Formats: sequence, structure tokens, C-alpha cells
Amino acid sequence: MLLKECSWLADENICQEAISIFSKQLDMISVSEAGLKSATDTDILEYAYQNKRVVLTQDSDFGKLIFANKQAFLGVVYLRPDHLLAEYHVDTLKRLLSEEIFLVPPFLIVAEKSNNQIKVRVRNDLVIY
Repeated sequence: MLLKECSWLADENICQEAISIFSKQLDMISVSEAGLKSATDTDILEYAYQNKRVVLTQDSDFGKLIFANKQAFLGVVYLRPDHLLAEYHVDTLKRLLSEEIFLVPPFLIVAEKSNNQIKVRVRNDLVIY
């Protein structure tokens, strides 16, 4: 599966401007649109898994849920903190979507924009015991 083919669930910490831009070209909804405003991260991850959506977030707690609590998930794209500006979200997502990375669920992608460079780390086909 390619990232641009995924359905997405954008966490509350993803700016609305970025969600608006990408929802025109991707199947992307916000947690508010999914009826999950103020929901726990556990509930968000469970909803995303049940609805075959990749979580887009700036919240590192999703990694803790995946690895420490062994919660089921399809994929998480974690934008490193300080991506508060819409342009950071947009630039980072454009870069990720332009890559032809073949992903085998479950996967975790960590992306960080710094000094006009975007660093990407992919953990693919994770086995959580």
C-alpha cells in the first residue's frame, strides 16, 4: 500500500488548514468529523483501526499505546512536535505523499521538518507482541 492510497484520520493537533488542503485529494477526516472530539488517544486509535484509517498526529502518546499497550493499529504518521504552522504540515505531508514507499501495515512513520529539510523514518510491517 502507498501512503497516498490510505484513508486518514487527522488528530486534533493537526491544523485545520492542512486538513482542508489534503481532504481535497485524500480520504482525510478530522477526529471532530468522526465524532471523536476530545476522545482519548486509545479511542482514536481504535476507531482508526476499525475504519482502516491511518492516524496523522503530533502526539507521541500513540507510539506508547502501540508499543507499551500493544494496541492494534493500521498506521500512524507522527509529525514531530513544533509543526505548529500549517505550512510545516503541508510541506511534510507533500513530501511523504510524493515518496513511493511501499507500506505493509501496521506501520509507523516519523517525520520532522527542520531547516527546510524533512527527515523521514519508516517502521514497516511492525509485529507487536
